[in-house]
Amino acid sequence: MARFIVFGFNENGECGRGDYKQKSTITKVQNITDVIDVSAGKNHTNILRSTGEVLVTGSNMFGELRTK
Repeated sequence: MARFIVFGFNENGECGRGDYKQKSTITKVQNITDVIDVSAGKNHTNILRSTGEVLVTGSNMFGELRTK
């Protein structure tokens, strides 16, 4: 099982932890498992799971999360 660990400013929730608190140390994200790939921009993160599910977190100011 792949782990998903994060750190960073997290102003827009881009760390995917459900909060906006800065992560200055590496932190494991709970409830996100089977991660096979991750891509990130300045204010967002895309997470690909082995099931084919794609999770997106962070800012959507410019439509980068593709929620529509």
